[in-house]
Amino acid sequence: MDQQIDVLVNNAAVFIDGWAAEVYDLTLRTNFKGPIELTQSLAPHLAKNGGIVMTSSGFAHLDYLTPDYVERVTQAKSLEDLWQRCEAFDPGSAMGHPEVHKGKLSSFGTAVPAYKISKAMVNKAASLLSQDPLLTQRGISITAVDPGHCRTTMGGPDAARLPEEGADCLYQGIKDVLAQSYLPCSS
Repeated sequence: MDQQIDVLVNNAAVFIDGWAAEVYDLTLRTNFKGPIELTQSLAPHLAKNGGIVMTSSGFAHLDYLTPDYVERVTQAKSLEDLWQRCEAFDPGSAMGHPEVHKGKLSSFGTAVPAYKISKAMVNKAASLLSQDPLLTQRGISITAVDPGHCRTTMGGPDAARLPEEGADCLYQGIKDVLAQSYLPCSS
């Protein structure tokens, strides 16, 4: 690759309800593993003082996770450690119990526990990447942006925000990493 990349925007998600091994695996591989592998593959090609924008979610807040998953995510010391802590599906976790998600449902009335875990992992990954000497020594900034609940196929027709508003948040994230100063997007 002769040209360099100024900004990498990782925007990947599946939004599947249920607490089953297949749902969990697909969700974590799509929402977390894919963007991380892409980031690692393209990192050598990022321009000096470039940036990485990870698409997060309002569901990424640790308040949406049960204590077992909060610990798995927050205690990770590296991307590999994060994956190893979270990769294995735990059918007995309280994350699979509907009562845990009361008041924390999607607009479709679904709990989407694997989605919540995967996006919390994305936030942790952004934090870990922002401390990676291979990136920081080149002035590469990393942020995670929540575009909000947008009227898309995934968000549904009753979502609060227009797709353009979500895109504006991502654009702001791009501007912020290039300016190397993060300002949260107002929702």
